[in-house]
Amino acid sequence: MLPDSTNHLKMLASEKRYILLLTAAQVFNILVVVIILPLGPVFMRDFQISPGEFSLLAASYNISATVSAIFYSAYADRYDRKKTLVSVMFCFTISALLCGLTNSFTALLFFRTATGIFGGMLTPIIHAILIELIPIKRRGKALGTLMAAFSITSVLGIPVGLGIADWYNWRYTFFFIGIGSSIILLLNFIYLPNVPSKAKNLFPLESLKRLGSMAVEKRFTSPFIIVTLFTFSGFMIFPFLSAFAVQNIKIQQEEIKYLYLVGGIFTIFGSRFMGRMTDKHGELNAFLPAMLISIPFVYLYTSLERINFITLTIIATGFMIFINARFVPVMTFLSKIPDQTESGTFMGLLHAIRSLSSSLAIGLAGIIITELPSGKLAHFNYIGYISIVLTLVASIIFYKLYRD
Repeated sequence: MLPDSTNHLKMLASEKRYILLLTAAQVFNILVVVIILPLGPVFMRDFQISPGEFSLLAASYNISATVSAIFYSAYADRYDRKKTLVSVMFCFTISALLCGLTNSFTALLFFRTATGIFGGMLTPIIHAILIELIPIKRRGKALGTLMAAFSITSVLGIPVGLGIADWYNWRYTFFFIGIGSSIILLLNFIYLPNVPSKAKNLFPLESLKRLGSMAVEKRFTSPFIIVTLFTFSGFMIFPFLSAFAVQNIKIQQEEIKYLYLVGGIFTIFGSRFMGRMTDKHGELNAFLPAMLISIPFVYLYTSLERINFITLTIIATGFMIFINARFVPVMTFLSKIPDQTESGTFMGLLHAIRSLSSSLAIGLAGIIITELPSGKLAHFNYIGYISIVLTLVASIIFYKLYRD
């Protein structure tokens, strides 16, 4: 074998290892966010809280993540990314463990907010490292794998986490997250290479000015709007999926983990497939079919009630696959917009916007959706209509940006 071929294979093997390590870190970060959602009925029962208070608990992570992501984005490009990742993930792990030790709603809300502070920085750090370690020609597949973290969480994390909650107690679910996260932290510390700062000479005041300039710079306006609209279109629905299935469709709480399991398995392959299609055919050609197919699944999930578990699983699986798939080419394209000296700041701002948008989306959905005396959720179909409109508007803006 030629030396160049050997070096190329070693490089590809290293890239796969980095992607795996970063994806594993993101899985536990996402698990802290989404594990609250299927446990909603459990928390409402154990803490005697209302749907509005549960919405606050669900949104607290994203609210704090928004603030911390903005803070991180101001200084993102001044420090070695690996060292930042290790430090932030350590604090994230401790916060997750403390969530499991709480005995009151107030304490859980506090520690979940703390977890969001560190999780909000963790996501843009992970994306910034991946962007710098993986070349553009293979970035679609890499981002597809990273974005499959949500699906991996659905396949492994949520069923295991819910199983632990069913067999023991919901607190042990957070212990599982903390222990798993600490193992991944150690592996990243050992195997991930250092990623030196690209703008370490910037003083703090210059960093803040740079952040402000990027926030209002014209070439970043459309990307920020696109991310906002797509995030709204998904997060108005996601937090109430399990509650709608249990309270309206009358699915048993114990069956919810199987819904996530099946949907997650297919979405993992769907995300990786979309990554390959993005690299092969371009972002727009990969995006348009996924976006168009996602719309009927949004409508069906938010409108149908008289269905059995198998039908619900099919619809939920399609919903998960295409909501996630359409975002892979979008993020791949947006990752090409900043240069290397801006990538950390850009990803920090992008994820701050995603966190803020998801919080606002959950809050808005909590206002629109009401609980009837029978326990059923009313107006969930309105959420579906709004999601479809936002998807179409975001798609038009993305199309124009791509063509320009």
